[in-house]
Amino acid sequence: MKPSRVGLAAIIALAAALHAAAIAGTLVPAQDGLKFLRTARAFQSENPLDALRRSDQHALYPALIAVAQPVVSTFAGNTPDSWRLTAQSISALAYLACLLPLHAMTYRTFGGTAADLAALLLVLLPIPMEVGHDTLSDSLALFFTLSTFDRGLLWLHTGDRRSAILSGISAGLGYWTRPEVVIAGGVILLVAIGKEWTLWHSKGIALARLALPMLALVGAYGLAKGEASEKLALRLGLGLPPSHAPQVAAAPRQSPIPPKEELDPAPPPPHLAASEVALTWLRVTGLLLAPLILAGACFAPPSPARLVWRLYMLIFAALLVRHLSTLGYLSVRHVLAPVVLGLPWAGWRLARLFARLEGWLRLSRQLRPVTCATAIAVMVALGVTAQAKPSHPTRYGHWSAGRWLATHTQHDDAILDTRGWAAFLADRPTYGPWHFQQAADDPRLAFVVVEQNELASGSERSQRLHAWLDGRTSLAAAFPDHPGGSPMHVLVYRWTAENPNTEYAHP
Repeated sequence: MKPSRVGLAAIIALAAALHAAAIAGTLVPAQDGLKFLRTARAFQSENPLDALRRSDQHALYPALIAVAQPVVSTFAGNTPDSWRLTAQSISALAYLACLLPLHAMTYRTFGGTAADLAALLLVLLPIPMEVGHDTLSDSLALFFTLSTFDRGLLWLHTGDRRSAILSGISAGLGYWTRPEVVIAGGVILLVAIGKEWTLWHSKGIALARLALPMLALVGAYGLAKGEASEKLALRLGLGLPPSHAPQVAAAPRQSPIPPKEELDPAPPPPHLAASEVALTWLRVTGLLLAPLILAGACFAPPSPARLVWRLYMLIFAALLVRHLSTLGYLSVRHVLAPVVLGLPWAGWRLARLFARLEGWLRLSRQLRPVTCATAIAVMVALGVTAQAKPSHPTRYGHWSAGRWLATHTQHDDAILDTRGWAAFLADRPTYGPWHFQQAADDPRLAFVVVEQNELASGSERSQRLHAWLDGRTSLAAAFPDHPGGSPMHVLVYRWTAENPNTEYAHP
């Protein structure tokens, strides 16, 4: 029996509406997203293989942006916003696509009601949804992770050959997006190795159907890139030195100012890192949903899906602990896959809870659909309300500065922007916080953009930045962090040391 598509279609429509509303209210890309947009532009303007080797990010997401941007530009114009819209649209479409494998594998394990609830929970979780339409590769990586598990679990259950191949392809393409996606393929293989097949020969052939496509795509990336991966966390985990990709190697050997505040504490020991990983997972999942996931994982009937989930969570949690205790930072994006992969168990427990409540309340058959619809409506209202807030509202100042720079600079003027947003929106040659010295040596440098808190922190970096700006710049414009706020949040300085004769209009 195939699952009803009505509920899933309604959930996809709801998700599409929420993503569209959020994208319409976005002013600037994610800061890490600027890296993907630079790489995407390089794919359009350079030899793709050269752009791949110069990138410090895995390449599939920016490559898709480069392919799709000309289409978006026919509607939005060939502007910086068209690049942001393209990147956000690809992320949102990938997030919508995540609903299909999540619903399918939940349906096969727990039935239609649990599948609908799991998909709905994915749409209503605020943090995953916010990440899901940002200019980041996490949505695409999550889609490949879920597809790897969906096809892999179907292969483990039925022995379907095509599912094994598709699972391997998903894991391999996921590696082209984010390297940790390949863990999903490895977990499926580990469970398959323990599965009883009659002959070892047949087991080897079966394993090869998943392993070969995955390894071929991972190997193809290594051959094209010239190294296994440029991601620092992966390289340190494999005992490799940092990448020598040109953009990564462009650290400012002679820069007078550190690129960022060195205020981060030392990496925590493993036991504290484990606590931080658990708290981050709890923060993204929520206090109400986390017990449902844990109860589902503990009390669900034994199945390949439960074994795969437990093994994946164990391996992934261990890698996150190592990541945090080695590099000293952890983002909510890092726990996105473990959170989403717990939703089938939450959906199952929630469906069981609804059934028990109907029994306890002794509802008639006529009232049960009404009660269920009311409960779902409350869930949707809470989820939509939690998401009904501006995305990154404090970036308004950078957006305003970018618009000002676009009208107060020449096309070949260069801008040093410590955050990157204003220079991106102005669409001018850009220097980032790694390249103070290179910017100062460039005769095209016209403006410097900094946040006021970079100058007010009192740190060594703040003092150096003050000294570097003194005598070389004059304040040209200042912008608030939100409409009506203090006007001194984002500061635009005119560079006067190397181009004193250039005149620009004041705001």
